Amino acid sequence: ATPQVKWPINLSKGIKFSGGVINSLILSDEDDAVKVPDWLVNTQLSLEDYWFQKNLQAHIGVDVTWRSAYYAMGYDMPTQQYFVQNDVMVGNALIVDPFFNLKIKRGRVWFKYHNLTQLILKTGYIMTPYSYTGQRNVFDLGFEHVMFD
Repeated sequence: ATPQVKWPINLSKGIKFSGGVINSLILSDEDDAVKVPDWLVNTQLSLEDYWFQKNLQAHIGVDVTWRSAYYAMGYDMPTQQYFVQNDVMVGNALIVDPFFNLKIKRGRVWFKYHNLTQLILKTGYIMTPYSYTGQRNVFDLGFEHVMFD
């Protein structure tokens, strides 16, 4: 098991700061078969509250993920298999995702902007060298309405 620290902190009524840090430096991998970043940090700062005489529940915030540079697994598209590679190190990645969720009675609507960092810095991140980039910046919208009680 990798050492990790998780925290939920209530800063004030409805405002939460939660997250976790995972460190994989002490993993024993003599065969060099497991490729994971040494550090992974996930955090969320959010406000959750009821508005309009408790008829609307809102959850607003930002998710932030950071991982350290590492030699990610390569991917061979023709054989559709991952393989160990030690040639290309993928760099540190910082991903910032602001979100806005609403719940009205039996309906929900959510808005999320994936990878705001790419919009600001004009650079993305790599998941597997030569094959796949990470999630590009995109606006996501969804809704759900439950038709039964």
